[in-house]
Amino acid sequence: CEQWWSSGGSVGCGSMRRVAGSAAANSAAAAFDRSQFDHAVKVLGVAVKARDLGEVIRDLKAWTLRFRTAKNVVAVEGKPDERVLLFDPEQVRTEGDLREKLKDQPQLLERVTSALLRTEEHQVTVGYRELTAEAVLRRLIPESVCEIPSSFEMIGHVAHLNLRDDCLPYKHIIGQVILDKNSAIRTVVNKTGTISNEFRTFPMEIIAGEDDLEVEVREYGALFRFNFAKVYWNSRLQDEHKRLVDRFKAGQVVVDAFCGVGPFAIPAAQRGCVVHASDLNPESYAALIRNLSLNKLSDKVCASNEDARKFIRNTLLEERVTADHFIMNLPATALEFLDAFRGAFPPDLFRSTLQSPPAEDGEAAEPANKRARHGSGQHPLPWVHCYCFSNAENARADIIKRAESALGGSLDDATAEVRLVRNVAPNKNMYCLHFTVPSSIAFAISSAAQAEEP
Repeated sequence: CEQWWSSGGSVGCGSMRRVAGSAAANSAAAAFDRSQFDHAVKVLGVAVKARDLGEVIRDLKAWTLRFRTAKNVVAVEGKPDERVLLFDPEQVRTEGDLREKLKDQPQLLERVTSALLRTEEHQVTVGYRELTAEAVLRRLIPESVCEIPSSFEMIGHVAHLNLRDDCLPYKHIIGQVILDKNSAIRTVVNKTGTISNEFRTFPMEIIAGEDDLEVEVREYGALFRFNFAKVYWNSRLQDEHKRLVDRFKAGQVVVDAFCGVGPFAIPAAQRGCVVHASDLNPESYAALIRNLSLNKLSDKVCASNEDARKFIRNTLLEERVTADHFIMNLPATALEFLDAFRGAFPPDLFRSTLQSPPAEDGEAAEPANKRARHGSGQHPLPWVHCYCFSNAENARADIIKRAESALGGSLDDATAEVRLVRNVAPNKNMYCLHFTVPSSIAFAISSAAQAEEP
């Protein structure tokens, strides 16, 4: 899930690089003086009889003081039968403000007025605990740093930041403030490089908190445990995981070629699908096996640890799985793996869709490497759900062109769907291409089969 700085107060204003075991980070961050944020705030107080206090609080609760370090009810010296109710200065500063709040509720206004003895000004001390993280950082970080991070990704107890270069000198302070303002967070990491390996992990460093990246995440009833530094996980895709799985029906066969720790595979199995899932990263595969056990799905998912091309072709040609859906969630390069589908469907298992018309008299026959066999099986050709990136002005045309280049043939333009998933960066969007495998691709005669022809 994505967290915003507003948590924590009501007053607004890969490879793993550890920083000396994170102790140095914690020491540096803890050094800033939180008492520097203490300041006095004037608030409105309403004096009432102690016997009337409960009813008055019920009537005016929405506007009372809610500072963590100051009570909203104070005693009156020398008058044990009186109490003073304090109000939020952001909402009620004067008796006139209070009357304005109640003007549309005449009976309530009359009841409060009859209980009110007097109004008086009080002074309370507001400190670090009352400030939002953004307000704190605005005080601690120079104005020359134009963009203070406004949100972060949360993976279990880990907060994941991607700090700009001008924020790096203050990274430990930023990390400590996140810890202070979010009780569920125990570790803060900053991304130090891009995803540049085949396992989709990225380099990071701990900038605050515990040296513990073994996380537990729940998504729509599924439980996942993994080491965040060793596998790919993106909490911002949790709604996308559900959106795609909702397309599947119980009993259908789903093949996930880049399954990671199981964010698609496990919900699909929970939905009643038969799932085949593979990931090249041994750490992801190991986490998937553990997660299947945690979710009591070990007998519902066939898991493997192999290259996606090999996995796709083995699943279809060797294991002869009659798949209904293929998931390909490797946005950087998944389109390049579509060539694995060419000629990979046994014609006795899958049935053809529309066939190309035969050549008319005088027309040259289609070359052997472009011909498609006829599928006489009973199972329909599957859907493919392929994630990818594009920064093209016409993203649909760009993505379909790249897909067709990898497939070695054309998609049905009427049924192919290109759907925007999310904006990843300026001028970079993530999409999902949905299409059914065309007969001309599914039953294409492979180079090996051509060589055997007389």
